[in-house]
Formats: sequence, C-alpha cells, structure tokens
Amino acid sequence: MIGMGGRHNWRLTSVDSFILCLLILLVQSIPAHQEGFISIKCCGGEGQTDSSSITWISDDQWYPDETGCQNIARASSDNYTTGHDKVRYFYLGNSEKRCYSLPTTPDRDYLIRGTFPFSNSVVGSVSSTFDVLVGVTPIDLVDSSGESQVEGIFRATDQYIDFCLVQETGDPYISQLELRPLSDDSSYLDGKDSTVLLKLVDRVDLGNNGIPIRFPDDPHDRIWTSQDTERVSLSAITTINNTISKTVAKVPLKVLETAITNEYSFQFLYIDLETRDCNYTIFLHFFELDDNVRPGQRVFDIYINNEKQQANFDIKENGSNYSELALNVTANGSLNLTLARVENKSKFGPILNAYEIMQVRQWVEGTHHRDVRVMDRVKDGLLQQNKGSKKLEGWSGDPCQPSSWDGLACHYSNGSTIITKLNLSNNGFTGKIPEFARSSTLTAVSEGTILYLNSRNKGIPERGLTFLHTFAERCIIHRDVKSSNILLDHSMNAKVADFGFSKYAPQEGDSGASLEVRGTAGYLDPEYYSTQHLSAKSDVFSFGVVLLEIISGREPLNIQRPRNEWSLVEWAKPYVRESRIDEIVDPGIKGGYHAEAMWRVVEVALACIETFSAYRPCMPDIVRELEDALIIENNASEYMKSIDSIGGYSLGGSNRFSIKPPVLPTPPPTPPEPSPINPQSMASVAPR
Repeated sequence: MIGMGGRHNWRLTSVDSFILCLLILLVQSIPAHQEGFISIKCCGGEGQTDSSSITWISDDQWYPDETGCQNIARASSDNYTTGHDKVRYFYLGNSEKRCYSLPTTPDRDYLIRGTFPFSNSVVGSVSSTFDVLVGVTPIDLVDSSGESQVEGIFRATDQYIDFCLVQETGDPYISQLELRPLSDDSSYLDGKDSTVLLKLVDRVDLGNNGIPIRFPDDPHDRIWTSQDTERVSLSAITTINNTISKTVAKVPLKVLETAITNEYSFQFLYIDLETRDCNYTIFLHFFELDDNVRPGQRVFDIYINNEKQQANFDIKENGSNYSELALNVTANGSLNLTLARVENKSKFGPILNAYEIMQVRQWVEGTHHRDVRVMDRVKDGLLQQNKGSKKLEGWSGDPCQPSSWDGLACHYSNGSTIITKLNLSNNGFTGKIPEFARSSTLTAVSEGTILYLNSRNKGIPERGLTFLHTFAERCIIHRDVKSSNILLDHSMNAKVADFGFSKYAPQEGDSGASLEVRGTAGYLDPEYYSTQHLSAKSDVFSFGVVLLEIISGREPLNIQRPRNEWSLVEWAKPYVRESRIDEIVDPGIKGGYHAEAMWRVVEVALACIETFSAYRPCMPDIVRELEDALIIENNASEYMKSIDSIGGYSLGGSNRFSIKPPVLPTPPPTPPEPSPINPQSMASVAPR
C-alpha cells in the first residue's frame, strides 16, 4: 500500500533527450549476452528462443519420462512463464523429493528462480503443497492455490547446485527453472556471511505501469515488476525520463527512468510475511531526476516498522545523481517502509526509483561432499543395469537431507552429515553389484560410510570395524570407538558412525607413524596414549570398554563414584579375573541372560582391554566369539541339552574360549597408565 498526495512533473531539455536516445541506441546495438544462463522449460522442446533472445532447453536430460507432463489450459502472464504451456508433475510418496542438479562455479553468486503455475490452470490437477529447496536450504512453501515464482540468491560452494521439490500434500510440480550468474559487483551478499541465502520477497520498478523489465535490459535477467495497480493509484505515479549519469548503477538504466515522489511522504506495507522473527535486507535504489534539485534540497528520513533507519538522507550529497542503500532489519509478520521529508530542512519531498526486499535465510550444510561423490558413483553404476528404476529415481539431490535416500542411514556429527550405511539388498535391483561400487567402498568408509552389499551383514554388531581393519588395500583405524558412535537401526542392528578421527593404519616407512592422540577419555587405549603409536588394536581396546559398558550399565568414566571406581576398566578387571561376573552385570538384566553366553562376552571384553596391544585379539576373532555367544543365547535350551550330554557345562565360565593370545616374551613392567581425569592427559582427548 502506498500513500501520497500530489505529484511533480519534469521535462527533459532537448540536449538531454538527444543523449538519452543515443544511449538507448548504443545499448540496443550490444548483442544479447547469456554466458552462464541456464533456462529450462519443463517438458518443452530443445533450442527454443523467446522474444528476449533467451534460449531455452527441455528438462528431459534430467527427467526423460513424459508421463508427468501436463498442459496449462490458459496462457500465463509474461512475468511468470513467458508463454510456456506445460508443467511437469512428480508423483511421489510421502516426503519424497525430486531435484534438478545445475552446474555452478565455486565462490560465484547466482540467482535461481523456479516458476509454479496456478493449479487450476493445469488439466486434471489437484491441490498440493510442497517445499522448495536450494541445495538443502528451504526457501519457500508453494501452495498450488496461486501462481508463484520462487527466487533466491546464493554463493556457490561446489561445482553444482540442487533445486529440489519436497512433497508435503498432493504432487509437486514445476514449469520453468532458471539459473543466472551475477557479476562480482552485484553487492547482494556483500558484508554477509557466505552461509546465507537471500529469498526474494519483492522487486519493484516504481513508476512503471507497463510490462516488467528483465533481460536484455537487465543483464542478470532480474524481473523488475511494475507496481500493482490495486495498491498504487495511477494518478499518484509520476513517470519521468532519465537524465544521464556517469555513475555505474547496479540496476538497469531503464528501471531508473521512472520514480515516485511525494511532497511529504509515502510508504510500502507488506502484511503477509512469515509470522516469526526473520531477518530482511531491503535494497533501495535512488536516482535524482530533477536537475534543478541541488544538494541539501531533497533530504528525507527512512523508517522501517516506524523505526528510523536512515536520517537526513540526501541522494546528491556525494555529488552523484545515483545512490543506493542496503538496510538490515528484523520483522515478524509485516513490514512497513516509509520515506518522509525532513521538515524545515528540505525543499523537496522523498523520491524512490526501485526497491528489493530479501529475506535472509541461514544456509544449511548438506552431506559431506566426499560422501556425496561416492553415492553419485554408486547411483550412476546401478542405473546402467537398472534403467527406469523408480527406486533410483528417488535417489535425487542430497543423499541425506531433508530425508535420506532409501537404503541409506545418515548421521550428523562434528558439524557435518555423513553416511553411515548403504544397504543395497532388498531393493529390487537386477544384475551384479558394480565392481566400481565395491572398489569405492574404501573411499566411502574413510569418509564416513559403511557399505552393506547384502543382508548377510545383519545380526551381530561391529562388523563395520572388522571391515575397516581387514580391508584388502589398507587397514583403516576408527580412533574414536565409543557407545555414542554406535547407532542402532529399527531392527537393532548396530552401525559404526563418526569417522572424523579415522586414519589409515601406519605402514612400514611411513614418516607419520607417530600421530597426535585422538579419542575420548574412558575409551582411550593407554598404550596408544603413552606411545602415540597407532594400531588397529587401539580400536579393539575401545571396543572392549563398550562391551563392559553394555554388560555393567556403567559409564566408562565417572568421577562421582569412589576413587577406585572412577574407571570402568580398572573397576571391572578384578571381578572378571576372580570369576565374579554377577557383581559387574547390570542389575537390570540379571536373570534375563544365559550364563554361558554372558561369560563369552565378558571374556571377550577382558581380552580386548589387555594393557599391551599385542595380547589383544583382532576384530575377526572378536566377532566370531560374539556370534557364538549370540547362538548360545538364542538357542539356550538346545545348547544346554548338547553340553549336558557331554558334561561340559560349567557355571564357573567358558572352557571353549577360542581367542588365544600369542606366545610372547615376558613383557616389561607395566608402565603406569595415565589418569583418565588428569587435566594434562585429557588435553588432546575429545570430550564424551
């Protein structure tokens, strides 16, 4: 809503008119430049060129299936679909997404814009709502009850950007998608953290009541809409031709040809903004169109929601006809922009040529880019053997956000989302698992991925550590095995997560065999801590602590207990060696387990926490023993019968334990183990 009273009219001199005409001729003689433009008409033909000389392509390289293509029954306005008469529907399940991946140049700013027709204009359509994402950052919620465009400005951090539609109700759809690189002097993200996204609320060319201005008048193909006649009285608009300024404006000259002015004040009111505290940046563009106005004669204040943001603003203060402002504010639900003449100081009232309102949104980080690269390779390989797979079509955009691809499990850790499991079984895929997928699992594991190729991996936890330690090319050591890094799926299958500290095992000749110690107090291998020499047996020690934690229900480190019980390992050792396991088992599970199975687990834990790593078992042996314990627990009655028949059962513990420590020379005296709560010993240890 704009309120004003009275207007001014200006006429250009003949010299000014000549210069203006000459400039227009020069601009029109420059060929249309579309470097970096990506213009997509969904379900459209290739190589279409519109009246603005923009060349459009079809989206069939992203989605070749035409079953979702629908006709638009009526022609839409030029500022939305440029006459395009088709729309692509995506028939999805709950919360599924479909994305367009577009090429970008890192550290360059881009404008991205999607067009969504009014649902009643689409044949056979039903109402729907869906989220629109740039990358994994939500930018808008589209409601099919009205025609809309969604536009954002972002700084590229990778060689591509995803533009995604996420289903909420009904089926998401899109008609056009545009990507436009911005020049380095566009200034939209100046002074802002690169981790923000600007969502366009409105961009208005004031005083222009004709068609919107865009490319080629605007080299960035921004769409400058004319003022809505329902909000602005045409009689209150002053249309004025532009005088020529040597200043390089950041808006098209054609936008500066018109303005609105008022003797006293005018305002713009937005009452349908999000009803929560949101940050906004308002860009104001001024051009003094009256050559009779001198510095100090047009001075006005600028208010946002009745708070003064700029006092005594004078366009010509710095000797130029052109000026711009960027104002940062917080608003909830509504926004009121007011320009008012400074009384008793200014001869002329305020003037404004154009403005843009942007909502500032925090950029959401996607899945770790190395994990994404691996999954892209896996998807490409599977598509070669499973063309037309709806399951693989659903593998669109980011693998983990806002929801993970079917068959993946993801985990947020250390400021990044990583993939913790890929299960390719029971997905209806045909053919052999691609060899490249098998060979790329090393990359995936080292970057936070455990790759499950079939259902045989279900059951006993921690096979992931065995896979890491026994990988054919080079052993990988997790370095931070602990209970909080072991995730359980809906079937209670355990998965190792958080590979932020993972390293390749040192090899002979490595100059970096001695590594800075990493881990968590209470789980940390004392030999690794004292020598700084890393081996797979460091993970084994930490895994033994996890087993004790499960058995006892105690934390690995608790200084609230008596001094001799601070460390779970040191507290438990005497009880186990004296066969008093009933005194360390969690009271909550007593009577609910088979004694022989429990003994197997306890003996595994005791072997894992040996002080010297050479006496600890390797992960394959540990898994074998735990599998035996699981069989005993699951088949207790049958097992009891079999061992009773040979008289082999003993409540005193297992006599079939198969983890045999190697025969080694008598070890040197046990070095003192560092106190797990000594401040110096914990200096380089991650908090739990």
